[in-house]
Amino acid sequence: MLQRARSIPPAVGALCVLAVIIAAAVASGPLQGVPHVTDEIAYTLQSRLFASGLRTGPAVTSPWVLETDFWVTTPTSHAVFPPGWPALLAVGEIVGAPWSVNALLAGCLPLLTWLLARSVAPRAAVYAAGVTALSPGVWILAASRMAHTSCLVALLVGVVVVTRAWTGARDRAWAWAAAGGATGYLVLARPFEGVLLGGAVVLGGVLRAGGLRSAAALCIPPVAAGLLVLADNAALTGDALRFPANAWFDAVAAEQGRAAGCNRLGFGVEIGCRPTLGSYGHSLGKAWRHSLLNLERLDKLLLGVTGGGLTAAAGLLFVGRRGRRIALLGLLPVVGYALYWSPGAAYGARFWHSLYVALPLLVGATLSRIPGRWGWALLVGLPLASAPAIIGELGDRFWCVSGDAQESAAVRGIERGLVFYQAAGVHEAFWPSLKVALDCTSGLTRGELLLMADPAAPDAGVQPRSAPPDADTLTDYVRSYPAQTPAHVLQHEVASGRQRWLRVTDGGLQGMGEQR
Repeated sequence: MLQRARSIPPAVGALCVLAVIIAAAVASGPLQGVPHVTDEIAYTLQSRLFASGLRTGPAVTSPWVLETDFWVTTPTSHAVFPPGWPALLAVGEIVGAPWSVNALLAGCLPLLTWLLARSVAPRAAVYAAGVTALSPGVWILAASRMAHTSCLVALLVGVVVVTRAWTGARDRAWAWAAAGGATGYLVLARPFEGVLLGGAVVLGGVLRAGGLRSAAALCIPPVAAGLLVLADNAALTGDALRFPANAWFDAVAAEQGRAAGCNRLGFGVEIGCRPTLGSYGHSLGKAWRHSLLNLERLDKLLLGVTGGGLTAAAGLLFVGRRGRRIALLGLLPVVGYALYWSPGAAYGARFWHSLYVALPLLVGATLSRIPGRWGWALLVGLPLASAPAIIGELGDRFWCVSGDAQESAAVRGIERGLVFYQAAGVHEAFWPSLKVALDCTSGLTRGELLLMADPAAPDAGVQPRSAPPDADTLTDYVRSYPAQTPAHVLQHEVASGRQRWLRVTDGGLQGMGEQR
């Protein structure tokens, strides 16, 4: 592997840089450098805890605490997700650029894809690297704060090492340790994929490792990671086998008068924590419809136009037996996520993102067979032509949360004190080309204020709260704090997007101007 890394073509290095530039530009541009869905908000708050050296923060005891999905506030505060990704995201929090973490990780993808393709389809290697740099499906998720880009990088590291073993190469133990460490991260970040995909990588590697030392280097990290996840579960829920997400969903279900266990895998009327396709429950029919929608989104985002999936399917003819084995690995999430009730619509076909282990290889194999430079013309031209429309939709109020509140607070010098959120209305969000629609309610848009909070110090800096039901209650609540504590109200008309700031004074509420 080391010798091969020394012979990296300049074009692959350029594609790595290009991948970082595209993802960073989208993250800091149309996505404003902020989280937009509740998963990202919970990841971000948890990463701030990790950046402060904490796994959990203090409980928030205010009667008007501003709550959000996937965040626990008592007896300690923490995200319900596994620790792997927010721990990595904490590095970005420490340096003040959390939006850049996924963008930098995206720069690893062309190189890893090239290394993989060189082992099974050398003619397609540079093309495959180009797909990972230019595919909208890659840079959309790499511009987010979701965990999927980091998991794709980890999965590719493992697949590259194991694939080299298939070809008869004998890497040193450090390469197998890198594969084991990457698979261990996959377990820590997304345990379901760690078992489903990481397990396949470990099994294939053990069969080809060629020695006890290499096999141990591959196996020990994911086993240790699994034990760490179980210990984390026990610390947060009291049961090593109960994930915090399941406990959180069970609590929500209890409030709705529904039975526990809605977040399980499988089918049945009791499975499904929120309505999907118009009703609760999960069935084979729903799984089929979700899969078709994911296929449509994946097909559109692979090259930016409909037909990317057919291009990949054609590549099966040119990659040989080893390439087809990798394609089979890529199909595991299709089967695995059919058992899960959530459609996973935000950011495209994110549940199927691990298919990008195989898709660039297959697309590259097809494009490499096109005479002349027409293959490169298609690879560059199609995503480039589709990018304006995709980027336009990304920034076109599809999201429930934006950076507007942070920006307007900074303009008004609001850096600490109580901030009450008062919102009404619903914003209907729609991503036309991907047929994704959702209703942004005040319960979702309050993430605007949560982005300003520090869960490690809930009584310092900006202290977001839900607005009490009337002005007298609000005034009395503010008076219970020290006299020098500033207090403001953010009024948000969700349907129009208008935001208005008010200052809480002894004489009542004083306007500070409106922003749209």
